[in-house]
Amino acid sequence: MCVCEIRQALGIAQSTVSKHLKVLEEAGLVDYEKEGPWVNYRIADPRRNAYAAYMLKGLRDWLETDGEVAELLERLPYIRREAIAGARGAFLGQGASSNGNITIPSMEEAP
Repeated sequence: MCVCEIRQALGIAQSTVSKHLKVLEEAGLVDYEKEGPWVNYRIADPRRNAYAAYMLKGLRDWLETDGEVAELLERLPYIRREAIAGARGAFLGQGASSNGNITIPSMEEAP
């Protein structure tokens, strides 16, 4: 996921997402890869880092029972970087705010 997708999913500022990703990267918990204009972040391969493996297992066990995480996972397929970038450009062209918020459909509204 890119920063804009994470920002959209969590509803927090881009700078906050970037700062947290940097901390997670330094801890060996996330990796990134540049793809054209996008920087894609992913959970680090736990086989390369014993610390990451231990932390990620603990998080996985805990998060599997969290209702907010389940809700977020249902919305993720509807968050598209192209739509975020396009909508942000349209908003800016109309003189609106530059925060780029996009409404994510509820599961009832989703195609």
